[in-house]
Amino acid sequence: MNDIFVKPKLFTSKVTIGAGGLYPIKDVIKNYNLATILAGYKLTSIEFLSQNVNDVTISIGTTVGGNDIIPSLLITGNMAISVRKDYIKDNNASSFDLYINSTTWNSASLNISIITNKI
Repeated sequence: MNDIFVKPKLFTSKVTIGAGGLYPIKDVIKNYNLATILAGYKLTSIEFLSQNVNDVTISIGTTVGGNDIIPSLLITGNMAISVRKDYIKDNNASSFDLYINSTTWNSASLNISIITNKI
């Protein structure tokens, strides 16, 4: 059963995800702890929307500097991209953090939406 609730608020800081749904995070411009996804939920997809003309190559991981979820993704200026990832950590026994990482932010700015579902 899909447990989807749309959260219309744009977050500007780390969000704790304890319900299925869409969690938008606005103006990400540096390496950042995006969210904590609680046990009982899985990461379904992540959407990226570039807010300017600057390119950035990012990775998404469960640790600072990690890339175990998305190893490398080039987001070109003014680009929108969605990455489907059915990710569950530790057989759903524990919560996990999502970190965005890059060594070349190049003044890029991203809006990111995290989509989760109840397991």
